Amino acid sequence: DVAKDIAKHVKAEVDDFKLKLPLITALCNPGMRDRHWDTVSEVIGFQLKPDKDSTLSKFLDLNLEQHLERLEGISEGASKEYKLEKMLERMQGEWDGIEFAIL
Repeated sequence: DVAKDIAKHVKAEVDDFKLKLPLITALCNPGMRDRHWDTVSEVIGFQLKPDKDSTLSKFLDLNLEQHLERLEGISEGASKEYKLEKMLERMQGEWDGIEFAIL
């Protein structure tokens, strides 16, 4: 039953991937800035910062699951800051062409 073996293997791979989703979500946050990566590096005990050669696979191979709770906290803070940055940019764009006359 080759098909059954393949199905079991694929299911195991999917189950393993599901376990890594929280870590992937935390690390692939578009709101993460240099200051957040510096904090991540402090938490995990070595320098970690994405660059042009970074891949998700390389990050997952670092076995960072033991730090997941703290990484999620850093990522959550980065998300909130990112949301505020975007709101501020939008407000600045809306108010950019407005002039106030002082009497």
